[in-house]
Amino acid sequence: MRTLELPVARTMFPVLVLLGATGCDDYLLGGGKGVPGGDSGSDGYNADTGSNGGNGGDTSGVVTNPEITSNASINVMLQYSGFGSDATNCMFDVAFYTVAGDDGYGSGGTAQMITMPTDPGTCAFTSFNPDDTGTGGSMTVLGTMDAGDELHASNGSFDLSLTKQTQSDGSIRYHWGACDQASFPFAQALTLTGTGVDGGIAAFSLPDVIAVGPDITQVTPATSQLDLGILPVSVSQPLDWAWAWSAAFPSTSEGPVGVSQTFVIRNQRTSDNQLLEALACMPTHDGSMTISAADLSQLTPDPGDNSTYASAQVDTYFMGAPSVAPWGQTVRAQSLISISGLLRLSE
Repeated sequence: MRTLELPVARTMFPVLVLLGATGCDDYLLGGGKGVPGGDSGSDGYNADTGSNGGNGGDTSGVVTNPEITSNASINVMLQYSGFGSDATNCMFDVAFYTVAGDDGYGSGGTAQMITMPTDPGTCAFTSFNPDDTGTGGSMTVLGTMDAGDELHASNGSFDLSLTKQTQSDGSIRYHWGACDQASFPFAQALTLTGTGVDGGIAAFSLPDVIAVGPDITQVTPATSQLDLGILPVSVSQPLDWAWAWSAAFPSTSEGPVGVSQTFVIRNQRTSDNQLLEALACMPTHDGSMTISAADLSQLTPDPGDNSTYASAQVDTYFMGAPSVAPWGQTVRAQSLISISGLLRLSE
């Protein structure tokens, strides 16, 4: 039996993520099916990302076609803006598609990519052409294969029903329609199951394949440092940033789940939200980072007329346990919890 695990996608964007696929493609930012830098959402942070395909399943109980080999994509995220004051994006979707197909996530994106650092404690700077007409890709995973009327993501405390939605073009996704902050399964490991359908996706059970991180809160800067909800930042001084979690990390059959983190500042033009610059950093410690003045000084301060604005975003990723799909690949999914806020850059 062949097993395969894809590398963890490390990106600042609202991502979300994926199952192990049938090939070893690298979807890190800056290569492959990545994340464009433009096309901002609320608080100026990008709402587009790339994702990978994957596989799911257990063939018990359903007559299957051995010629069918499918991929799947899982998209699980919760994002906060306003330094945690607003939950702006909640998503929990699954899609299945053929190996030769695609999940549509990130499709259509033509904008320049943000360069990401490769070593903890370092930052990478990217300059953009603000008049670039490139756009971000789709945030929705869509498939072409049927897995029955609904899927379930569950454990002893949660049972989330993902209902089948068929689009006008015939594409299919499994969607948790009740996704919001109050009902989100923070700090949980979830098993994904489906009853399957003849001629499509077989019945499957993927234990602990989704690990969802605990709720996140902003620690530094404190709200007392904000000016009308915006943090004044001097690019000539180091910037301390810290965040905390409301509960312990989830545990799976493999043990406690670790966290992968990124921190990105994006500098944008106010008139049309076009991206001017980005500074992406990789924290060395869980829950904190200091960005040096040398790194910050690469960003251009606002000239004093509010013609530009900046935002900072922390993304925290949690990887579920590997689970063997019926056709032999190792399956695992990654979820995202993020928090962002607006900055005013000065000398």
